[in-house]
Amino acid sequence: MSIRDRTITLADGTKAVLFKYEMENFMRSCVEKYLAHVPGLRLRAVETPFLPEDQNQSPQSAPCAHGPVTECPWCYNTFEDAKHTFKDRQAHDTKVSERKKGVQAKIAQQKLDDEKDKGRLAPSAASIVMKILYGARFVRMDLLRMIGFLACAFTRWTSDCDKRLHRLVSYLDHTVTAVQCGWIADPLTSLQPTLYADADFAGCVLTQRSTTGVYLVIRGPRTCWPILGISKRQGCVSNSTPEAELVATSHALRMVGCPGLELWQNLLPHAPKIRFLEDNQAMLQCVKTGRNPTMRHLPRTHRVQVGWIHERYRSGQFIFAHESGERMPPDVFTKMFADKDKWITARQLINIVLPHEIKKVIDENKAIYEGIQAKPSLAAEVQQPPAAMPAPSGGGTHPSPTSLSFAPEAGPKAGEGDNPLPEAAPAKGKHNNNVHTLKKETYDLTLKLLQQTKWPTSARRKVPGRGTCVGVTYDGKKGFIGPYTRKVEQLVRVINNSVFNIEPTFEWSSIQINHNTISAKHTDRNNMGPSYTFTLGDYSGGDLIVPSAGIRGVKPGTLIKFDGTKIHWSTPFKGERFSVVVFCHDQVVDIDAEEYAYLRSLGFRLPCGAQATPAIPHPVSYTHLTLPTNREV
Repeated sequence: MSIRDRTITLADGTKAVLFKYEMENFMRSCVEKYLAHVPGLRLRAVETPFLPEDQNQSPQSAPCAHGPVTECPWCYNTFEDAKHTFKDRQAHDTKVSERKKGVQAKIAQQKLDDEKDKGRLAPSAASIVMKILYGARFVRMDLLRMIGFLACAFTRWTSDCDKRLHRLVSYLDHTVTAVQCGWIADPLTSLQPTLYADADFAGCVLTQRSTTGVYLVIRGPRTCWPILGISKRQGCVSNSTPEAELVATSHALRMVGCPGLELWQNLLPHAPKIRFLEDNQAMLQCVKTGRNPTMRHLPRTHRVQVGWIHERYRSGQFIFAHESGERMPPDVFTKMFADKDKWITARQLINIVLPHEIKKVIDENKAIYEGIQAKPSLAAEVQQPPAAMPAPSGGGTHPSPTSLSFAPEAGPKAGEGDNPLPEAAPAKGKHNNNVHTLKKETYDLTLKLLQQTKWPTSARRKVPGRGTCVGVTYDGKKGFIGPYTRKVEQLVRVINNSVFNIEPTFEWSSIQINHNTISAKHTDRNNMGPSYTFTLGDYSGGDLIVPSAGIRGVKPGTLIKFDGTKIHWSTPFKGERFSVVVFCHDQVVDIDAEEYAYLRSLGFRLPCGAQATPAIPHPVSYTHLTLPTNREV
């Protein structure tokens, strides 16, 4: 394989680096090896590597028998007359015994028929096909679908397989100059991994099994760099297109998406999420809800769990969206195209091009990228704002579970209670939904509670100093409730109440508290969704920097909403400085029902999918909270 790079000028005048991966000499050797086994055979120019297929020729579509039939009076199905009509029970048992012998004879006859129809290339087919596969895995991904089909026929090679191999080699000879290309003209912060998954429902005529196709590419406004392609026959027959698509999605996420997150979030400075594109709306709806009552058989047949795919969707690490079928690159790996124009378009979508097609493919990339960015992502379900939960009176009981709200009780009205928790007030000046200011009483109470607690040394490598995470945290194996949560319950309630009054629909499970820390450039890769942060104390300097959001500096007592998965850091400071970050941890799914109820009692607003069957927490009243003494802290 040879790699050639050169600088090109795009349509907008931008300079780009173009790489071309070539294996022309190797592919010619594959053609020569084939011709050595079939001397005198002529190869003609063809545009696709596939022979026309007809589903009507499938064995599953053939009639069970020919001749007279008998109709069952109970189910009204028809059966072969001679084999299903009996005089008495003894005749039936005799026929069953004969039928078993007939099945064995049929298998033996099938082997004889296969020997009669055995292809001429049966002894050498594996050698030829596997050599072509070597080149296909490196450069020619457009050959994977046909190679996968032929590889399944090595043990029963027929004359039809000879015809298909001849067609494949003819196509290879006609497109021997094809190359795989990729180009880049954007900074690393503009790149995003894009993962496609597709399935061809019942695409195999012989077995009626579907084929999974996966394609991973790095895209940008002026960048398109293919990474890998997969064509794989599914393990059993699917009953519908959404079922086949779910199997393909599971394979793509398990084998490519999740492992790829570790790579791309370390290589690319902005630690991007992976954009996942599918062309089946029904399947995407299953992913969104995590429910599909008509496919309860999936764990037993395909060994695929819809719930696991839903967890990946809820984790926030993937951006699920719909893509039109005409722009789905995995079609090359799933379908056997008979139409020449559709095949050429599909081949160009995976950047397998002939020399004269390179300019056209590069020019079309911008429109493809803009189309992807314009498509709305699969939105997560938004919980309704929580309603107050009345406490039981006298000897009464709680309301029925259907009427309960798993949220803290709303704060008391003005003038009620001995020591009501203060609320946050919106920032003055220009309206900004992402910037809010704490009321003075909230600020003073929070700062006093922070100062009365002796915080442990921070375990975060990028954030030296003191501090800890209360609520849901992570030890590298599973999520659990941080040990300091029960020590600072009143502080947690104060912070949670303030955030809830600012944005009732915001979801969070954790509060990171830092004392006199200076954070290096880092990303919070375990976060789900946006975060809120604010600082407290008497200090100078200590600005929060979030380049992607244009944030530089946070005044004490000002809450700012930002994306913690993007690079951010803080500057040096003088004095005493506390910083508080409120966010949703992706390991919230690990907590059990008892922990779930405890966090809700503290005022955390957990996501719907955190615990499927949470215990019903008792209503929480903020009316009689008092400031603890130093001894109690």
